[in-house]
Amino acid sequence: MDQEGTRDPGLVAAQELFAALTQLRDVQHHLDDMLSGMGIRYPMPGAEGRPLVGLPAPDLDLGPVRSHELLRRGRGVLIDPADRFAEIAARRQDRVDRAGRGADAEPMLIRPDGYVCWAGDPDRLEPALSHWFGDTPAARSVTAG
Repeated sequence: MDQEGTRDPGLVAAQELFAALTQLRDVQHHLDDMLSGMGIRYPMPGAEGRPLVGLPAPDLDLGPVRSHELLRRGRGVLIDPADRFAEIAARRQDRVDRAGRGADAEPMLIRPDGYVCWAGDPDRLEPALSHWFGDTPAARSVTAG
C-alpha cells in the first residue's frame, strides 16, 4: 500500500486500520489460516449443514492414539465413537481404518490427506465411502458381471 510514498490520507487510514485489526486474536487466526492454506474448505458432496466437512480434521484424542497418528498409514480413518459403523467399515477394511470407540468426538470420515469428507449423518456415510474410497468388493463384482 502506498508504494510511491504519497502519504495519501485514505491510504494512511487504511494502513492504520489494517495494523489495528492485525492485533486482534481472531484476525490473526484468520490470516494464519489464509496464509497457511488451513482455511481452505474443499467442496464435498453431502457437506450441507456439517461444519467439519471439507476442513482439515481436528487432532482428536481417541484414548490410546490421536487421530492424526492414524493418518500416517496413508489410509482413510472412520472415527466411530458409538461403535455404530463396524459393518459398513468392515467392507472397506483394506482402505479405511476405524477408531475412536468411546471417544468424546463426532463421528467423521477423514481422507488420507487429513480432510474430513463426511460427518454425522449415518445415511450419508455409505455414499461418502463409495465416493472417496471406491465400491466394496461385492458392489464391484455386481457391476463387472
